[in-house]
Amino acid sequence: MSPVVTFYKQTGNIDPKPKRQHAFMPKLQIGPATLGVITVLVILLMSLLYLIQANSTATKGFEIENEQERIKKLDSQGEKLELEMAKLRSTNQLNQMPEKLNLVPQNRNDDVLVFLKKNSTLAQISPESEGANPKR
Repeated sequence: MSPVVTFYKQTGNIDPKPKRQHAFMPKLQIGPATLGVITVLVILLMSLLYLIQANSTATKGFEIENEQERIKKLDSQGEKLELEMAKLRSTNQLNQMPEKLNLVPQNRNDDVLVFLKKNSTLAQISPESEGANPKR
């Protein structure tokens, strides 16, 4: 018998050279059970990602509501401050301010304000009458 026929009878392969299997690329066999397990794992992973995203969205919604409430409070406080500012600027309030601060009215005969130069912002206080003492 020839060596090829003997080899065929022993291995069932006509080619006398054995096929090399690649060590870096093993043969992967996926059966129905493995495919089912992989499918379940993928579904669980997708469900987990969905829950994380939904939780993040809900948290952001609560944060937005809290910030909107804070904005409303600050707007209300700003309106109250504007009202108080308008009250303080009213003429009645301005007329009562010197009394509250214990200020004394100025005697207009004491001193006169005189600017030194036409385009200058400097000024001096000079006596209007000869008997008054200038304040410095």
